[in-house]
Amino acid sequence: MATAGGWRVSSGSWVSSVYYHPDILMRLWRSAVLDLLRTALRTGRLRTTMTVDEMEAMLIKQERWWSVKIQSIDSTKHFFQYSGRYARRPVIAQRRITDVDDQTVQFWAKDKRLGEIVPIRHTLKEFINLWAQHIPKRYRHAVRYFGLFAPRAINRMFDRIFATIRSKRQPRPTPPLWSDSRKQMWGWDPLVDCTGQRMNWARRLAPQA
Repeated sequence: MATAGGWRVSSGSWVSSVYYHPDILMRLWRSAVLDLLRTALRTGRLRTTMTVDEMEAMLIKQERWWSVKIQSIDSTKHFFQYSGRYARRPVIAQRRITDVDDQTVQFWAKDKRLGEIVPIRHTLKEFINLWAQHIPKRYRHAVRYFGLFAPRAINRMFDRIFATIRSKRQPRPTPPLWSDSRKQMWGWDPLVDCTGQRMNWARRLAPQA
């Protein structure tokens, strides 16, 4: 995701709209991906059954035209609906899982060669391994910010940017309580017991020796 506008450092002003040339972005993105793969191959961090020469020949073939699509998002609602599917939702919807037994899991997946949705069955271990590939490692985040939204740039640049566009920076919103989130998602309050009485915080129990 990138902002439609940008901060011009030379003049200290905000440019309301920046033109992103698709061909230039394609070349930059292609070069960055291929350079990353070549670096990983040279350092031995890229695991593959191909030889170094075979891998290099395959990378040379990828120095071709790549399909890059630039799409503008017109509203904040559209942005959160689009990005939220990738940042805050599981990698597979529950409705796609059609059968689970003691040994295997069956789910619907898209076969890109056939262009159809087909059922796929894996063992529990294989399914967990496929799922685990999409879980960020430690100190990694589902949403990463660059440029103006980088953690260091926000506090250093945002006050100047908001002053330039004559707007006021809003305070950071208070995150909702976990009990309210559960109630909104599941329809019941986890802090209300079976008698209808709300539980209150008493004290933290010390661990037993």
